[in-house]
Amino acid sequence: SVLLGTTGVKATVTAADGQSGLASDPSGTVAIETNTAGPKTVQRAAVDNVGHSTTTSCTTQVQHSMTITGTIKGPLTVRAGQAVELAPGAKVNGKVKVEAGGSLDVEEASILNALGAHGATLIRICGASIGGFLNVSGTTGPVVVGEGTPGCSGSTISKFASVHLNPGGVTFVGNAVLGGLGVIGNAGGTTVKDNTVSKALTVTGNSGTVVDRPNSVGGHSRIQ
Repeated sequence: SVLLGTTGVKATVTAADGQSGLASDPSGTVAIETNTAGPKTVQRAAVDNVGHSTTTSCTTQVQHSMTITGTIKGPLTVRAGQAVELAPGAKVNGKVKVEAGGSLDVEEASILNALGAHGATLIRICGASIGGFLNVSGTTGPVVVGEGTPGCSGSTISKFASVHLNPGGVTFVGNAVLGGLGVIGNAGGTTVKDNTVSKALTVTGNSGTVVDRPNSVGGHSRIQ
């Protein structure tokens, strides 16, 4: 098993045929997706030169190091090497801080104050309520704040939201932001759509494929 958000996890495939040789050789390494928790199966097939084939697979369990289901009365700090899930119904009464090397998955939970993350390995926020600002920067893996799917709906953010300088891709879909929203200088592809932003929306300086509409905006828009 590996922790959620762990980077560079790969399965090694080795195939050989000492008689006819291989017409299709799957040997090599295959990346294992660690952006969500659960079993991840890699399957590959080899075919020899006379038409025989064989298929094999391996399964890796991606898990959290800690799952929080109740109420935390004070602040929460996610430290390097931790992969924390705020499970449905969980509540944090203070601020949430994700330090460099930490990973946070918020699933239909409540944070009554701000959420700040710098240098995390992964940030995933689905169906949450955030009572303060949201500030996410330098995340090495994906940043997901709503995907517009039943498994990851949008969240409500009571103040401004800033998602900037994240190299691993950004998805920000279906959220209600009661302040302004800035999605700036990210890489790896950026999708910002179907959000309701009460004040200004800025989507600039992002590299890769950028989708920045439609959104409902109460202030000025500056988009790519």
